[in-house]
Amino acid sequence: MRLLPASLSALAIGVLAGCASNGMSPSSLASAPQYSSAGVIAALEGPDASGGGLYVSQFSSTSILAYKSNNKKNGAPICNVQGVLYLNGVAVDGKGNLIDPDGGSRSIIIFKGPGMCGAKTASTNDSFGQPVDAASNDALNGKIVVANMFDNNSKAGSVSVCTMKSGCQTNLTNSGIYEMVGVAMDKKGNCWASAYSTQFLPTLTYFAKCKGAGVATTGYRNTSPGGLDIDDAGNLVAIDTSANNSGALVIYSGCKPACKVVGGPFSLHGETFWGHLNQKSTAFATANYVGGEIDVYKYGTTALTYLYSFSNGLNASYSVKGAAYNPRSEE
Repeated sequence: MRLLPASLSALAIGVLAGCASNGMSPSSLASAPQYSSAGVIAALEGPDASGGGLYVSQFSSTSILAYKSNNKKNGAPICNVQGVLYLNGVAVDGKGNLIDPDGGSRSIIIFKGPGMCGAKTASTNDSFGQPVDAASNDALNGKIVVANMFDNNSKAGSVSVCTMKSGCQTNLTNSGIYEMVGVAMDKKGNCWASAYSTQFLPTLTYFAKCKGAGVATTGYRNTSPGGLDIDDAGNLVAIDTSANNSGALVIYSGCKPACKVVGGPFSLHGETFWGHLNQKSTAFATANYVGGEIDVYKYGTTALTYLYSFSNGLNASYSVKGAAYNPRSEE
């Protein structure tokens, strides 16, 4: 049976998120004009000489596309990774390996880094549910945390903890998790999961050392859940998918379990579920599923500035879903 991009349509998610709104007014900083200096943008996103770039996933495509990190000129993909199916979020680990939480095969597939578009090198079955996002510090040798949108037989979503050696043997659940969206892991092996509750309210759950029953965070101000990342200062970067009908970014410190807002909410150029930071946490790329493009921003806790978008090689009808820099944030 063909899997949908999400259990709810993007429109339905937006409506539900609006009902759950707590009255935040996202900053207008993200709507600033594009930078005119290509040199400034190249400095922000980093050089490609080391073999790095930006991966992009599309739900209805059987390949992951790779672009130069600085793609202000809307260049074509530089290479691609074949053999994926019904892919939502996409991630890069701390070693430069590409992580495919493959919704079609319900498995976690690793493509060798640190160069772009490396060969498939390992995979394991996710027997607990439908993977939509993943995070790892070392996907080939360590733990991988996987966001299962829903568990098997349409049960509430969960977090799978997997290794390439032993498979996905641990499943983390929490009463605050119904429909999973995003997951993040810090260098110390702590995990966070963003989700909708059974009341379709946004929740953020903290799992110390990626174990146990988890605990609900306090101070989480998103109006809807979205993808998660960690910046070079250790802040949790949380996408608010449908805030004010355009999406927003909120930056938190702590969340173990008490969260403190240290940046945002910053308005996004378009609605998105998943996105990631570059190595120096100076640039943030999101997959704008409404516009069918990748939106790139200058990142900071005091401002998020829209730089440019690109769409060469993308197909809006395929549903552009994920974006991940290689190298990823140093965290």
